[in-house]
Amino acid sequence: MKSLDSNLSTLYSIFAYSAKYEAMRKICGRSDLDNCLGYLTEESNLYSSIDPALGVLSIGMGVGTPIETDEKFFSTFLPISGFLLKVTGKVSKMGETLKSSIFQ
Repeated sequence: MKSLDSNLSTLYSIFAYSAKYEAMRKICGRSDLDNCLGYLTEESNLYSSIDPALGVLSIGMGVGTPIETDEKFFSTFLPISGFLLKVTGKVSKMGETLKSSIFQ
């Protein structure tokens, strides 16, 4: 049986994914949403294998992904960035360090 901390970290990660999903819906068109979510999931899984905090911070918008305009991207992700940083501090020691270095 997983420990309570592990289950709580998983729940925080799901909340972060949900927030990123809602942002992706605003950025990507209907025809591109599946691709955008695929990029998000792949990147989150890759970075989570290193540290859960990196998976929370990943946004799935690397090189070659469909960002129409920087303005649309940043105006969509900036409102949830504080939430993602707070969740980052809850999922691992590395995340605590990242959060505390930004929110000092």
